[in-house]
Amino acid sequence: MIGFRLKFDNIPKYNLKDFLLNYISKFDFFEIKLTDKLIEEEKLGYVLELSEKYSSGKYSIHLPKNFLDAEFDKDMRKNIIQHLRTFKHKSKISLILHFPLECESNFLNKLYELAKSLNGNYYVLLENERVGRFCLAYLKKMNDTIKYMITIRKVQNVGVCFDIGHFQYGVLREEISQKTVQSYILNLSYFLQYIREYHIHDYNNERDHLQLKTGVMNLTEVSILITKRNKDIPFIIEVNIMNPDLDGKEQIKIVAQEILTRG
Repeated sequence: MIGFRLKFDNIPKYNLKDFLLNYISKFDFFEIKLTDKLIEEEKLGYVLELSEKYSSGKYSIHLPKNFLDAEFDKDMRKNIIQHLRTFKHKSKISLILHFPLECESNFLNKLYELAKSLNGNYYVLLENERVGRFCLAYLKKMNDTIKYMITIRKVQNVGVCFDIGHFQYGVLREEISQKTVQSYILNLSYFLQYIREYHIHDYNNERDHLQLKTGVMNLTEVSILITKRNKDIPFIIEVNIMNPDLDGKEQIKIVAQEILTRG
């Protein structure tokens, strides 16, 4: 399943249904980006309701950045969790949460509390952020966190959202060879085993989240990187699309034909 991240901020509530139905007529999967505006305008519940009604099992939810940080608005976090706890859905939904470069015990405790509070109705997936240094050690830290949560804290509804664009950007900045990357990642057994969503976008030395084939990403190397992937794991293309019928479908075609068929 391949799709895009969707922001519902600037869509009036009365147009949400038509917007979503038009999208799912073209693409297989989508990720809901939770934003302050979506929550403040009280559209979150309706977006979740529409998503479940028309695309059950074919969407995920991206939590706001720094969602578990002490600085994040406590009332907003409580509101979001309450929405998720009371929302009725048929299949487990993946919640994407950025994994901090400096992962401390406080984060681990809050991650545990979040995962347990959702009663197993969701997967909480840790996403690797864009880092310009120590990108391999950063993935190792994610691997160890997943292992710790599963084996020590006995939490089963955690996993990984592997952002390939973020990772390869770090590899480029640190000038790490793909041979080293392949060898290193093969040893991250928990990281690999618990990948439940991929993010992909192109990049260059200065920017990421570029459309595929407009940056320096080597699609053959990406295909090799995910060669043993579960074919049911969704791919979210994190780029801006001007026309769903043109560049939207072209981006889907690139992933389907130049990455997945090789992998």
